[in-house]
Amino acid sequence: MFNNIKISQTTNEIILNVNIIADIKEILEELDLKLPRLKEFYKTSTIPIRITGKLFTDSEVEKIKRKINDEIQVEIKFDNVSDLLRTSCN
Repeated sequence: MFNNIKISQTTNEIILNVNIIADIKEILEELDLKLPRLKEFYKTSTIPIRITGKLFTDSEVEKIKRKINDEIQVEIKFDNVSDLLRTSCN
């Protein structure tokens, strides 16, 4: 059972909160399971996706973007270090 990605929504974006200890293989496998539901949502929406909770290498960012964009044409944003630090300090 996968529990590495929690999906939530605000009025401005879909948020994918990724478990900090998850490895890229687990994340990509879980995206395979969760993308069909997101694809349904994006038939009527264009709000961006923001990925937070874990820092990724450039290579990992590209893999995740490619995986999502193969299914859904959507803007994807990743939190950077300062965003993550600000969130954890609040």
